[in-house]
Amino acid sequence: MTPTATMPLSTEESRAHVAVAVNYSGGFNANESNGVTELSYTLGDGGGWYRFAAKGFLYGGTYGIDGTYRNLSGSQPYFGLGGIGDANVGLPLGSVTLGIGGTLGVETEFGPYTKLYIDSGERRIWPLVGAYYFMTVSPNEKSQFGLQLGVGIPGAIYLAGNYFYDRWGGTIGIGAGEDDNNGSAPDLGRFSLGLSYRVR
Repeated sequence: MTPTATMPLSTEESRAHVAVAVNYSGGFNANESNGVTELSYTLGDGGGWYRFAAKGFLYGGTYGIDGTYRNLSGSQPYFGLGGIGDANVGLPLGSVTLGIGGTLGVETEFGPYTKLYIDSGERRIWPLVGAYYFMTVSPNEKSQFGLQLGVGIPGAIYLAGNYFYDRWGGTIGIGAGEDDNNGSAPDLGRFSLGLSYRVR
């Protein structure tokens, strides 16, 4: 899933946000697709030049198989949960902040589609690691525009933009597609939309 911000990338106060995000991407082979919805709860704090956050999440999705893998066809569901920490440091330049950040977490997944990988010897739990550059623009105390350019494992290069106003926030992201099996997957095959609400 393309990473989407669930709270502002720079902040000077303690915050808590709930969020929902949807992601669509191509699959490992041509004519395959992957759709997933994520629900999350994020706690964060910051001091102007730094910010840290911790997010817990649940997700569910379906993977459309075209018959290439093990001669299977149709939609295979899967579910997962995990947690991830996010920390960054930035250089405030008036209303603009430029900085770098990193993420570290773990997730587990289960369901009919996931079982295909377990049967193939793949592990059930895996780490989440990422790094990114970011820029924020804060026209006033209630609003902030943000931009992230990063890379993640699993996943690949992504670009995401976000906007937060008062308690609400929205984000959109694009990223590289799955690692394909036969060279047919698109280079930019991930698209994400997210909506966030501040509860504290």
